[in-house]
Amino acid sequence: MHYYFYLVLIIILIIVFLIFNRTSKKPSDHQLFSNALNALVNNEKKRAYEILKQIISKDSSHQEAYLLLGNLYREKNIEKAIRIHQSLVIRPNLSKEFKFQVHKSLALDYLDYDNIEKAKKELSNCLSIRPREYWVLNQLKNLSVEQKNWGDALIYEEKILKFFPENKETDASMLNYFLAKDFQKKDNYKKYVYHLKKSISYANVYPKAFRDLCLLQDNSLDKMIEYFVNYVTIQKNDFVDDCKLIEQKLFDMNAYHQIENLYRQILDSNFNSFAFNRLTDILLEKNEKDKANELIQSVIHEMPNPIIRLNQIKLKVNDLEIRKSLSILCNEMVIDEK
Repeated sequence: MHYYFYLVLIIILIIVFLIFNRTSKKPSDHQLFSNALNALVNNEKKRAYEILKQIISKDSSHQEAYLLLGNLYREKNIEKAIRIHQSLVIRPNLSKEFKFQVHKSLALDYLDYDNIEKAKKELSNCLSIRPREYWVLNQLKNLSVEQKNWGDALIYEEKILKFFPENKETDASMLNYFLAKDFQKKDNYKKYVYHLKKSISYANVYPKAFRDLCLLQDNSLDKMIEYFVNYVTIQKNDFVDDCKLIEQKLFDMNAYHQIENLYRQILDSNFNSFAFNRLTDILLEKNEKDKANELIQSVIHEMPNPIIRLNQIKLKVNDLEIRKSLSILCNEMVIDEK
């Protein structure tokens, strides 16, 4: 009796062992998902796709597999990617972290689909879950810039500055400038000036803010020159037309004598070919050859600039037309330096 009992027990244990041993050789969903991730890391997208489909066929509730499958579809069938991610986001009992990832995937879907408004909506959903997420804030800022919505762009940029103060590269100055230009178009002078001044308050100033402030200074020559010198110093090039504009403004204000002061201050800040050429011309117009020569000698041995040599030739020429032609040539060379 006992013999048969033990025999049956042994047979049952052997059967259980065989069943367990056979199923253990099949990879679990967790192992399959790890294989899919490894395939993605190795850029084996087709293999990852097949593994994810295998997981979903066994377990339709596997959220992570659906999420990755949708991301894979983004490259070949964007509409299907959107449908997969939309079906995920409405599932109950999703963790906050997983919801963030689904909304992020949907935002990327809509960006690829060129539906900017829906992309912004999904990014806003991301932001409601993670208010300090740099990638989301930066995406929203860039989309606002693309749509020339400077106010919204500035809001996102200020949040980036607040949450990530170590980020030295900032667009806040530029965004304030373009917001100011919007107010200028709306004839809102007060806000136009406010945002111009806000623009120059940052370390990395958008140069045209200095230029616009300069042109607003009808009652302060010192401020006008200060702003313009700052503008030219930062702008480096593409400022020749602005120099002509400020000269005309000074002339209209009966302050033509300040033009010499303007170009001297620019040169005190840094050597500038156009400022050097104009200052030499101004001194020669005033018949101050000694001062013009002094200016040329102060730099001629320090830099091999052909414009300096051409201005040296001007000193030796009395014919006004030849001088004028040399000046035009110098200015054309400045433009070619861009």
